[in-house]
Amino acid sequence: MPLSGPTDLDTMVDQLRIGYWIWADAANPDDRFWPNFNSGNPTTITFNTDGLPLEARTLAELAFNSWHEVANINFVFTSDPAAADIHFSSNAGEASHFVPELFFDALSNQTWITDVRINIQPGFNGNPSDGIYSPYFYTLIHEIGHALGLGHGGTTTVAMSIPSTYQPDPLCQ
Repeated sequence: MPLSGPTDLDTMVDQLRIGYWIWADAANPDDRFWPNFNSGNPTTITFNTDGLPLEARTLAELAFNSWHEVANINFVFTSDPAAADIHFSSNAGEASHFVPELFFDALSNQTWITDVRINIQPGFNGNPSDGIYSPYFYTLIHEIGHALGLGHGGTTTVAMSIPSTYQPDPLCQ
């Protein structure tokens, strides 16, 4: 169950890494990792934004850059959608969500993320032309967080909170 109310940092980290998945995805409740075959260096994840409207693609790149700044992960755009680790779509009939391909490696006892599709529902999450202070941008940040293996942290206004609680940060406006 997502956290509610004040908590300590260790509890929040455990919730983001494992707790949410135990509650939301009982079949795959473990930590989720992207493979890194270059030990000692940041993980590199490729992405393609062709499935987003043109005006949203720059916002997606800014969202990836935001995650790069805090997570020591390199994100590289690829023009080939089939070669991308993270793909986007913008289907009106689907809510904003992510769909991961997971692989459990019994030798390492870890769940690896191998591919992710993120759908950003048009109109429901605001308008990309509203820029980085828009619910659309917060949704990009949130869904990319899931693609990186994070769950919901609880009912706060941070990036990995339950989506209906998103409000632009007044300090950023």
